[in-house]
Amino acid sequence: MRDRPKNLLDVMRVRGGITVDELAGELQLTRTSVVNHLKLLMGEGLVKRGGLRPGSRRPSVIYTLTANADRIFPQLYEEFLTDILEELSSHRPANVKRIIAGVRKRWLTRDLSAVEGLRGEQRVRRALDVLSKRGFMPVLEGPPETRELKQYNCPLRRLCAGYPDVRDMITQWIRALFGVPLIRLGCSATGDTSCSYILGREVRPSKPIAKRGKRYSR
Repeated sequence: MRDRPKNLLDVMRVRGGITVDELAGELQLTRTSVVNHLKLLMGEGLVKRGGLRPGSRRPSVIYTLTANADRIFPQLYEEFLTDILEELSSHRPANVKRIIAGVRKRWLTRDLSAVEGLRGEQRVRRALDVLSKRGFMPVLEGPPETRELKQYNCPLRRLCAGYPDVRDMITQWIRALFGVPLIRLGCSATGDTSCSYILGREVRPSKPIAKRGKRYSR
């Protein structure tokens, strides 16, 4: 995002509801320029109309930030979580593994419903959609037999760097989403340009076969 829209968001964060004329005065911009910036930010889901403010001649539209705008400002979630895990690790290391395993179960419970009952390319597309919504910026390359999944952002990069169990948790989660064997090739937390995986063929349910009057499973 360019500097001026970011400055505009900063002003709105401090002032709360604000009009176009007030923004123009704060930022020393023309009214037209402010309107254009607001349209851009509204299109990105960062700004919304928040009502009207009475004026001497006519009411003025008030603009406010949306909840999505939080991502534009510095966050400490990952740092805070890392500090918590480090404290736990220094006292009871086994608890850290149990916590990460519990988080994996929560992720699977939350996201597997999105791909439930889907197979083939339909499941692949839905799995990519889940990864995108979680902020992993996925790109799929190569033939169906051995496609490579590259993720150009890791929302948990700092945690992955300090805790291999977190990397393994993410790998298991991705494997479950796609429903195929998965081999991790690289990890951005360890210096690679992206987190990358080889996706194998879809694992199909085994079929029972008859043998000597009894039924067996392959």
